[in-house]
Amino acid sequence: MIPGIGSTHSLTHPLTPSLGLMPKGRGTQKAFSSPLSCSLSEVETERGGARGLSPLLKGELKLVIACPWEIQRIHFNHLLNLKEIIQKSEKNIIFRIFTKHSNNALFVLLRKELHLMLGEKNVEVIPNCPYQEYMRLSEGSDIVLDSFHFGAYNSVIDGLYAGKPVITLEGEKAYNRFSGAVLRKLELSELVTNTNEEFIDKTLQLINDDIYRDFIKNKIKNSDLDELFKPKEPFYFKQVIDTLINNLNL
Repeated sequence: MIPGIGSTHSLTHPLTPSLGLMPKGRGTQKAFSSPLSCSLSEVETERGGARGLSPLLKGELKLVIACPWEIQRIHFNHLLNLKEIIQKSEKNIIFRIFTKHSNNALFVLLRKELHLMLGEKNVEVIPNCPYQEYMRLSEGSDIVLDSFHFGAYNSVIDGLYAGKPVITLEGEKAYNRFSGAVLRKLELSELVTNTNEEFIDKTLQLINDDIYRDFIKNKIKNSDLDELFKPKEPFYFKQVIDTLINNLNL
């Protein structure tokens, strides 16, 4: 077991076959839980000062896919989906994985293992950074992928406000159905997938078909996100409190 890497629910599991750390199939349902990352300035130094962008993005055009997963929600089975997407993509792509954690040694280990599994040219691992920087990098992406089997909520909303197509893999638990509910509410149900195969195919469609990707972006742009996500009038909160008081005879 590597110190600091474990499951959010039960047993710890290894990470990559080449280091003796990664399971070999899709059988596990475990995720990482411990904080790993380093300061953004340290990564900038390593990259030669390019804030938020790897050297790979300086000299060659790549389609950037944001994965705002945090370390707790990085899941081996979902990484296999990314690997298959790389193999089948007609375009050069890079996955920008946001860890939102700070621990230098463990961050370096995680990045090394992701490079081994997905290829160094295909993945960029981002450490903890200010929200404004995170949103800047999100806006610089082309597509956003939701995590699985623990899905996101806030990061899905962030991706939509950045105007990016967000693809989710929906499960049968509450914690992997929030994103699907949000996308359906915005009439973007075509971005909700139910199997690994559907998730891979939909991601590849958005990668390879520029016209379709622009079509989805325009749908998001024309959606009233504020109506769905911004707080309603305080009246509703007061109404709930009054109801509670009346029912409890306070």
